[in-house]
Amino acid sequence: MQRQLTAVISSLVLLATACSNGSSPAVAQLLPDAAITRTNALAAASAVYRSGHELVRVARIAGTFFQVAPPAPTGGSGSPAILAQQVTGPEGGSAILSWDDRDGDRRYSTGDSFAIACTDYTDQGLGLTGSIQFDQVDIEGDVTAGLTWILTARLHLIGLVATNPNTQASVTLDLDVPFAREQRATVRLLSLLPDRELKVGPRTLQLGTVLGRNDYQIDFRMGLLAEGAVMDPTLGGTLTFHTKALLTGVQVLPDPAEGLLEIHGGNRSKLVVAPIDFFNCELRVDENGDGVTDITIPAEWSTLQ
Repeated sequence: MQRQLTAVISSLVLLATACSNGSSPAVAQLLPDAAITRTNALAAASAVYRSGHELVRVARIAGTFFQVAPPAPTGGSGSPAILAQQVTGPEGGSAILSWDDRDGDRRYSTGDSFAIACTDYTDQGLGLTGSIQFDQVDIEGDVTAGLTWILTARLHLIGLVATNPNTQASVTLDLDVPFAREQRATVRLLSLLPDRELKVGPRTLQLGTVLGRNDYQIDFRMGLLAEGAVMDPTLGGTLTFHTKALLTGVQVLPDPAEGLLEIHGGNRSKLVVAPIDFFNCELRVDENGDGVTDITIPAEWSTLQ
């Protein structure tokens, strides 16, 4: 798994470079069949942006538990390998982190597993209630104190309800996905490469989808990138999408202020989601695929649900 996910990280870095240069990476090998129109443009933008973005937000929060210092053993040499501690959410709530120290070395390392039981655990503007688990863990370096490290694992979300406290919009996640996190000198990388279809609420991210986020250490900016396809029963079919220009913003805010997300629908229809600032975007709809924008619809990021 590690070689596969390390390759994914490298691909995401290249994708970010390509996006920043304005090139257009290939989308997943699926033909979109849900037509995009001026009447369903907001729903189409929501289907793509929220399905991928919310999953990355949850994965980013899940990854922060590896920065929690390992709990100290409470007994002697015969004490159990599974250790637990309570973690308070940065913005409220709590979680119980259970760590199975498989090799007994008292440090997070390859082969260990983790289970996190969340109760309104709120971080990065998202509240989580339910279960997060990591297994198939492979670690190079010290994830709690090292300057550089690589971690790959399989991330399991079990009955996890993710809620935006401001809008009260929520989604329930029951899925598992390969997870990769890498700390470099100037950037921290997160990538998800679904190896099966993923249910994100009522929508389904298709096999071949790639999702990622870069957090830059120098200027505290972030970059979002996504490529793939999503099936939305409300729209009656599949949309494909790719990040045409890297979606960038600041790490402390959830949504970007720059970049372009391009969505393709049936009948050659196309939708471009263009950030205006950290709170607003516009939806540029080409209903017949002639390369001409038929209508531009202003929207707030918070309305994409």
